[in-house]
Amino acid sequence: MITDLLGTPVIEDVYHITSPSAVKSLLSQSKPEALAKLYQLAPNTSHGAVHLLSQMLIFNPVSGERGQVWGKCWAK
Repeated sequence: MITDLLGTPVIEDVYHITSPSAVKSLLSQSKPEALAKLYQLAPNTSHGAVHLLSQMLIFNPVSGERGQVWGKCWAK
């Protein structure tokens, strides 16, 4: 599951999910972020590729600091 890499999302990131059971399931799992697992999934992957994936793999692309960057990209 994506939460294995990204950890448990914050409430703001699941606000748009309409299924109460899905929200409950996501928030009930207390998982830390583990993006280092990307290296295990593809051991020959460069640091730059893992960094790019870590910037792209987010729950809500319009929230937070990275969301501001994505918002500017989509606005063009």
